[in-house]
Amino acid sequence: MTKTIPILLCCDVEPDTRSLDPLSRCDWVGFERIVELVKQLRSRLEVATQRRANMSWFVRMDPQITQVYGSAGWAAARYGTIFDTLAASGDEIGLHVHPSQWHDEGNYWIQNFADQSWVSKCVESGFSAFELSFGRPCQLFRFGDHWMNDETIDLLRRLGTICDLTVEPGLTGTTAVDDFTGTFPDYSNAPRLPYRPAHGAFTTADSSMDGNNAGLYIIPVSTVPTDWAATPRAQPLTPAECAADYAANAADYEGTHDAATTDAIEGWVWDRTQPERQLDVDILCDGDVFATVGATGYRPDLEAAGKADGKYSFRLATPRPINDGREHEIRVRVAGTKIELANTPRILQAPAGRAADYVTVHLDLPPGVFAPMVDGLLAAPTFLSLTIRSDAGAYPGRLANVVRNVDHLLSHRLRDRFAFMTPSELLESWYGSAAGLLLLGNEGHRYDAA
Repeated sequence: MTKTIPILLCCDVEPDTRSLDPLSRCDWVGFERIVELVKQLRSRLEVATQRRANMSWFVRMDPQITQVYGSAGWAAARYGTIFDTLAASGDEIGLHVHPSQWHDEGNYWIQNFADQSWVSKCVESGFSAFELSFGRPCQLFRFGDHWMNDETIDLLRRLGTICDLTVEPGLTGTTAVDDFTGTFPDYSNAPRLPYRPAHGAFTTADSSMDGNNAGLYIIPVSTVPTDWAATPRAQPLTPAECAADYAANAADYEGTHDAATTDAIEGWVWDRTQPERQLDVDILCDGDVFATVGATGYRPDLEAAGKADGKYSFRLATPRPINDGREHEIRVRVAGTKIELANTPRILQAPAGRAADYVTVHLDLPPGVFAPMVDGLLAAPTFLSLTIRSDAGAYPGRLANVVRNVDHLLSHRLRDRFAFMTPSELLESWYGSAAGLLLLGNEGHRYDAA
């Protein structure tokens, strides 16, 4: 019997922007569009694999959602019919939490990882809202921005969590997109296969649990060394080409590359002829595109300067591979064009001695980055755990990336072995786990694990 290759598709269901306006209760349009796309893709996945295709959805429920939307369970109420349909299709619904806290003096949100009492409050309120919304306890969990610690793992155990999908092996000290307090975990030695975490050392497998399939499992998210994703995607432009292209389109785009430091690459850009349009930017290091990010963050100075609602800024935490003690030229362009922002390029001088970084395999990555990452993982296949934020649905370019990346998966030589599973299906099929059976309600769909 040919061994299947489980593939988990995990979607974090959350607002379309991270910088939420406390006075604006906008629908989560990205989620709505992701759901429509999944309807189209599910049948393709099932035809290609000759198996049911299921995925998991992790719904934001925490104090930030309560403050902005009036209830932590807002999404479950607003999109109840959608969640019922997804569950009826065999998908699993879990909880997603961020410890965002409003800073009154600064008039901005901050992710407060440093205050364990606040973190615990966010988690506990999310679990309460989940049970109230869905009529059952929460058993699947993902913390925001790959953050986790032993105290929170212990709390998840006490709350009855069966499966956590937060850990991103290889990541070490990566900063969050938003302002934050506290520190991030060191995942450099975290297991890459599902495991039961040791008490007091959650990034270590508990060998004393061998033969005991009960208790909390951690299913790691798929990550790869950064150089796997370093496939060149663009040809460096001459200064003359950049100047001519920008001048020809100056009537449409306006923006500035503000900074390139060891902490972050930052700036802003908007289409002044279509202020409602939100743009992405391509960030290049030494001539190669290595990231595409949304210019969707709110900056009060932009609003004050007459840039509509001011939601046109971008920030990328500087990846560790370029913190290597050498100079790097950082350029920023409007995504998909040759149009560079004002004040680009900037020179980044990073300190030496940084370790090689890992990056997470997101389903909406540019196809030229996604393909070598996935192909590398499938060279010695075990399973894939691919993530996506629902806000990707708000951007046509990122939705198009999802389609092309699914096309790549379905054209892979191992596609006949793929099984698009939920977390509980993976646990039950690999381990015959009581955890998996509990999540499935003893009515799961077994896959061949031999």
